[in-house]
Amino acid sequence: MAWAIAASAVGPSLFGYSLQFLGSYHPACWASIGLCAIFLVLSPWAREPH
Repeated sequence: MAWAIAASAVGPSLFGYSLQFLGSYHPACWASIGLCAIFLVLSPWAREPH
C-alpha cells in the first residue's frame, strides 16, 4: 500500500521533469513500463506479509 502512495506522489513529478528536460512524456512512459516489467519478473520471489 505504501508503494502505491509513494508512486502517486512521485509519478506526476517524473512525467513533469521528463517533459521539461527531454521535451516528451515518452521517456517517463518507458521508464514506468520498464519498472513494471522488473517488478513482474521479481514478483514470484516476493514474500507474503505476516
